[in-house]
Amino acid sequence: MSDDSMTTPEPAEEAPGSAPETTAEGSGVAWGAGILLLALALLIVFAIQNTDPVPVEFLWLDGEYPLSLVILITVAIVVLVVELFEVIKRRRRRKTLAERQELKRFRESS
Repeated sequence: MSDDSMTTPEPAEEAPGSAPETTAEGSGVAWGAGILLLALALLIVFAIQNTDPVPVEFLWLDGEYPLSLVILITVAIVVLVVELFEVIKRRRRRKTLAERQELKRFRESS
Protein backbone atom coordinates (compact mmCIF):
# COMPACT_ATOMS: atom_id res chain seq x y z
CA MET A 1 0.00 0.00 0.00
CA SER A 2 1.17 3.49 -0.69
CA ASP A 3 1.06 6.43 1.69
CA ASP A 4 -1.54 8.12 -0.54
CA SER A 5 -4.21 5.60 0.42
CA MET A 6 -3.69 6.28 4.14
CA THR A 7 -4.34 10.02 3.92
CA THR A 8 -7.77 11.55 4.21
CA PRO A 9 -9.18 13.18 1.10
CA GLU A 10 -9.18 16.94 1.07
CA PRO A 11 -12.59 18.62 1.03
CA ALA A 12 -13.80 19.81 -2.33
CA GLU A 13 -13.94 23.54 -2.86
CA GLU A 14 -17.38 25.07 -2.58
CA ALA A 15 -18.92 26.82 -5.50
CA PRO A 16 -19.36 30.55 -5.01
CA GLY A 17 -22.74 31.39 -3.57
CA SER A 18 -23.47 27.86 -2.38
CA ALA A 19 -24.32 27.08 1.21
CA PRO A 20 -21.76 25.17 3.25
CA GLU A 21 -22.49 21.49 3.79
CA THR A 22 -23.92 20.67 7.20
CA THR A 23 -23.86 17.39 9.03
CA ALA A 24 -26.53 16.14 11.40
CA GLU A 25 -25.21 15.17 14.79
CA GLY A 26 -28.39 13.57 16.05
CA SER A 27 -32.13 13.84 15.98
CA GLY A 28 -32.61 14.82 19.61
CA VAL A 29 -34.99 11.92 20.21
CA ALA A 30 -33.00 10.77 23.23
CA TRP A 31 -33.21 14.22 24.83
CA GLY A 32 -36.93 14.41 24.12
CA ALA A 33 -37.53 10.97 25.62
CA GLY A 34 -35.50 11.89 28.70
CA ILE A 35 -37.43 15.12 29.23
CA LEU A 36 -40.72 13.27 28.70
CA LEU A 37 -39.78 10.65 31.31
CA LEU A 38 -38.72 13.36 33.76
CA ALA A 39 -42.01 15.23 33.25
CA LEU A 40 -43.96 12.01 33.70
CA ALA A 41 -42.11 11.23 36.94
CA LEU A 42 -42.80 14.74 38.25
CA LEU A 43 -46.46 14.40 37.29
CA ILE A 44 -46.73 11.10 39.18
CA VAL A 45 -45.10 12.61 42.28
CA PHE A 46 -47.46 15.60 42.06
CA ALA A 47 -50.51 13.34 41.80
CA ILE A 48 -49.39 11.19 44.74
CA GLN A 49 -48.69 14.18 46.99
CA ASN A 50 -51.97 15.99 46.24
CA THR A 51 -54.67 13.38 46.84
CA ASP A 52 -56.71 15.41 49.35
CA PRO A 53 -60.31 15.78 48.16
CA VAL A 54 -61.52 19.31 47.46
CA PRO A 55 -65.13 20.38 46.93
CA VAL A 56 -66.00 21.34 43.35
CA GLU A 57 -69.23 22.99 42.25
CA PHE A 58 -69.25 23.82 38.55
CA LEU A 59 -72.19 23.31 36.20
CA TRP A 60 -73.15 19.63 36.62
CA LEU A 61 -69.97 18.77 38.57
CA ASP A 62 -70.85 18.74 42.22
CA GLY A 63 -68.73 16.72 44.57
CA GLU A 64 -65.26 16.18 45.95
CA TYR A 65 -62.37 15.39 43.66
CA PRO A 66 -58.63 14.93 44.30
CA LEU A 67 -56.75 18.23 44.23
CA SER A 68 -54.26 16.94 41.66
CA LEU A 69 -57.08 15.98 39.29
CA VAL A 70 -58.72 19.40 39.61
CA ILE A 71 -55.41 21.18 38.94
CA LEU A 72 -54.46 18.97 35.99
CA ILE A 73 -57.87 19.34 34.34
CA THR A 74 -57.72 23.11 34.83
CA VAL A 75 -54.25 23.28 33.28
CA ALA A 76 -55.38 21.13 30.34
CA ILE A 77 -58.38 23.41 29.70
CA VAL A 78 -56.20 26.53 29.84
CA VAL A 79 -53.69 24.99 27.40
CA LEU A 80 -56.50 24.08 24.98
CA VAL A 81 -58.01 27.57 25.11
CA VAL A 82 -54.61 29.23 24.55
CA GLU A 83 -53.90 26.90 21.61
CA LEU A 84 -57.31 27.70 20.12
CA PHE A 85 -56.55 31.43 20.26
CA GLU A 86 -53.12 30.80 18.72
CA VAL A 87 -54.66 28.88 15.82
CA ILE A 88 -57.07 31.76 15.19
CA LYS A 89 -54.20 34.25 15.35
CA ARG A 90 -52.05 32.21 12.92
CA ARG A 91 -54.92 31.92 10.42
CA ARG A 92 -55.50 35.67 10.50
CA ARG A 93 -51.78 36.32 10.04
CA ARG A 94 -51.60 33.91 7.07
CA LYS A 95 -54.64 35.54 5.48
CA THR A 96 -53.11 39.00 5.93
CA LEU A 97 -49.79 37.87 4.46
CA ALA A 98 -51.53 36.21 1.52
CA GLU A 99 -53.49 39.40 0.84
CA ARG A 100 -50.28 41.47 0.99
CA GLN A 101 -48.52 39.11 -1.43
CA GLU A 102 -51.50 39.22 -3.80
CA LEU A 103 -51.53 43.02 -3.67
CA LYS A 104 -47.78 43.12 -4.31
CA ARG A 105 -48.15 40.81 -7.34
CA PHE A 106 -51.01 42.96 -8.62
CA ARG A 107 -48.95 46.16 -8.29
CA GLU A 108 -45.96 44.57 -10.00
CA SER A 109 -48.07 43.34 -12.93
CA SER A 110 -49.69 46.75 -13.45
